Amino acid sequence: MQGHVSYDEFLDAVCEDTTLNRDEVRMAFNKGFKTILSFSKIGVSVHLDSLGYTRVTMRSKGVDTPEEVTANAITDIVPHFVFNGEFRSN
Repeated sequence: MQGHVSYDEFLDAVCEDTTLNRDEVRMAFNKGFKTILSFSKIGVSVHLDSLGYTRVTMRSKGVDTPEEVTANAITDIVPHFVFNGEFRSN
């Protein structure tokens, strides 16, 4: 398979290998992703067992004094998903 898989195709693929229906899969993934985002927003990495983990890096503008180190100095937030070693070696 090449290209991309739509969210609906993804849900169908998960349903084929489980006893869950589409609504249950959609609910679990949507809540899971929202939870990951909530943790990421506060700078916490999320370890997803054998899948890998999420982390966020931030870039900021240089400032002259410690007092200027605030959220306003952040110029970019970059989310990352790091696959576990098993995935990368296959």
